[in-house]
Amino acid sequence: MTHEDFVAVIDDDDDLREMLCLMLHGLKIPVTGYSHGREFIEDAQRPHCACVVVDLRMPGMSGIELQRHIRKDTPELPVIFMTAHADVRVVVDAMRDGAVEFLQKPIQGQELLDCVQQCLQQLPQRKQKKREREVFMARLANLTPRERQVFEQIAAGMSSKQIADNLSVTLNTAEQYRSTVLKKMHASSTAKLLSALEPWDYKATLK
Repeated sequence: MTHEDFVAVIDDDDDLREMLCLMLHGLKIPVTGYSHGREFIEDAQRPHCACVVVDLRMPGMSGIELQRHIRKDTPELPVIFMTAHADVRVVVDAMRDGAVEFLQKPIQGQELLDCVQQCLQQLPQRKQKKREREVFMARLANLTPRERQVFEQIAAGMSSKQIADNLSVTLNTAEQYRSTVLKKMHASSTAKLLSALEPWDYKATLK
């Protein structure tokens, strides 16, 4: 961790939030508490957040809604949920969307610390993934509207013939578009481009 990195604890229960912050701070882990998700989203220091510990059910923006926002903005950021009563379907959906863990209230200190420490140990790899994603998105933004259409169809696994039919262009034109898109995205082949998409949901980031 750098001196700017920190763990965010988000819970509308003031006493619990303060207790968790003190627990993490006591282990020399930089931590900031927030009473609700919107407060965290609007914090200018949010880009330096290394891990989020959030209550599942809160007034206003719920923990699940916050996770969806995080996934669009910074999909590498790990989210640890706390809950006193979790619906199985909610848990499954959250884990599918990248939640690290669900901790049952009352929170067991060692269990929380183990989860947070695991997230922090993976911070260098996540920062690298973030840099790669930012480079990828910058290249994607450089595509023309037509090239963007072709990119979307390549990402969907369509052949050049299918792209030609969808765009009402000749096969040769579709192949030229494909070649241009691959070149602008710095991918030596369609397989390389699709491989670059695998680690994260670029569509969620674009919404």
